This record gives sequence, structure tokens and C-alpha cells, in this order.
Amino acid sequence: MLQAYKDYWKGYVDFKGKTGRKNYWLVVLMSLIVTFVIGVIASLIFGPDMMVQTSPYSNTFNMASGAGIIMFCWTLVNILPDLAIDIRRLHDIGKSGWWILIGLVPFVGSIILLVFFLTKGEN
Repeated sequence: MLQAYKDYWKGYVDFKGKTGRKNYWLVVLMSLIVTFVIGVIASLIFGPDMMVQTSPYSNTFNMASGAGIIMFCWTLVNILPDLAIDIRRLHDIGKSGWWILIGLVPFVGSIILLVFFLTKGEN
């Protein structure tokens, strides 16, 4: 898992090539773990004001808090590597990287991308 995550960061702007299903999902899992750990550390340092209740049913990040700023910066750092690995995953199933734009279609686009990312590669 660590090797897949290292490769993810080494190829953070590599939009060519392919990424297999296993490595893709290992990176997704590792990214979730790292993001969770960063969030916990940031909330311990800056206090529990990281989340703000926006309605009786949902919370959102309080961007005014130090923890919110750290999480926002972490998200910005991950945009290019996430985009690159998503495009390489699409290449692995024989799709153009432009298919990533289907994710802009609300709800349906995300489902289509999830199916693509779960599909076995051509190799």
C-alpha cells in the first residue's frame, strides 16, 4: 500500500500511462487514512471548531478555523495528483482521460466514474 502511495506522489502530474485497479484503490484508501489523520491532528491543535452546523441535518468545514484552513490546503495539494491518477485509471480501462469530465454531471456522472474505476483493466 505504501509503494502505491509513493508512486501516486511520484507521478503527481503524469497524465499518461495507466494505473491498475488494485493500485488505484490502495491509493484511495491511503489518501482517506492520511486525510483523516491530518484532520484529527489539526482539530487537536486548533480545537473542535473545525465543523460548523449549517442545518439540523448537516455540518460543513469552518474555513475560518485553523483546522479548516489546513484541510483546505491539503485538498488543494491533492487536486493534481488525484486528477492524474483518475485519468491514468481511465486509460487502464481503454477510456480517454476526457471521460473525467462526466463527473461534472450531478449524481449520474459520479456513478459512471465509480463504475469505470471499479472496472477491470485491459491488461
